[in-house]
Amino acid sequence: MNPNPTGPPEDFLPRSLLGRCLLGMFSAPFVPFSAVFLYAFTLGRRPVLNLNWGEWLVRIAMSEFFGALLAVSICGLIWAVAAPDWLPALAFRYGRRLGVLALVPFLILAGLLIWPT
Repeated sequence: MNPNPTGPPEDFLPRSLLGRCLLGMFSAPFVPFSAVFLYAFTLGRRPVLNLNWGEWLVRIAMSEFFGALLAVSICGLIWAVAAPDWLPALAFRYGRRLGVLALVPFLILAGLLIWPT
């Protein structure tokens, strides 16, 4: 019986040249895009201090989303260029957690949409 039903970490990222090129092409545009928005939400111009809790929650959720997008894009670029041996195990271990964390901002925004005003 296989103790790891989702497959070994070595099969998590593409190893062929075509797969690595496609991963690099899809990861490259998201690095500057997510970096700019992450900077704007975290270190950019500070908002006024009289924001309500919903606006702070949206700001935190968007910061988390763009931080996760930046981390995944940088890992994709590293794998596309260098393919280090340590990256598949790291990506496999944290990939499931990051997938759940990527859903948190959408859950927060959906909760704010249905919250009565």
